[in-house]
This record gives sequence, structure tokens and C-alpha cells, in this order.
Amino acid sequence: EWIRAQDKFEHVLRNIDRKDAHAMLGMGYLYLNALQTAAIPEKEEKYSKLAADFYRSVLSSNRANIYAAHGLGCFLAFQGHYDLARQVLSRVSEAADPLPSCSGREVMLLNLANCHTMVG
Repeated sequence: EWIRAQDKFEHVLRNIDRKDAHAMLGMGYLYLNALQTAAIPEKEEKYSKLAADFYRSVLSSNRANIYAAHGLGCFLAFQGHYDLARQVLSRVSEAADPLPSCSGREVMLLNLANCHTMVG
């Protein structure tokens, strides 16, 4: 299913809208997930760059996109930059506060809590 999702997101970015935020967020998520399961250092470096690039690209078009900021915060935490990740995720949490619970707000708060645990 991951490959099919990647194919669809890539199709949108290649053929419909190369700046589509939803497709770029999806690609960032796919690469972040692949990064977490990569066993080959060369793949880790590639997936790391791609995940960060997709999240940053969305943020460069819309600095208020909390989903891209959340993805970047998760990426930073995965890279071991817990304090910076905590700062990013804290701001995401503040921005997400008025969102309905079905928006993923709980996941954002859980990731922030995990960063607080890692930082101490």
C-alpha cells in the first residue's frame, strides 16, 4: 500500500500541481516512515533529506501549515534533536489547540509529550 500511495502522490506532484501541499505532506510522511525502518545507512541519509525537504517545501509556501510543522518536528525528534523538536511541537500544539479532535491534535500532543520525556 505504501508504494501505491507514493505513486499517487508523485503523480499529483508531476502531472497536476508540483506544489500540492497534501501530496508533499504525504511524501514527507512516507519518507519519514521509511527512514524509521531503513537498515542501510545510505538509504537513511536519502530518506532523511527527502522527508525534511518535503516538509520544508510546504512550510516555505505556507508557514502556518501545522501538519508540515508537525512532520518537521517529528523528523527533528527522530534525528535526536529533542529540544528543537520540543520547541517546534510546542508551537504546533498551541496552533492546533482550537482544532477538533478528529484533526490529529491528539497525535501532535502525544509527540510533544514524547519529546518532553526525551529532554527531561
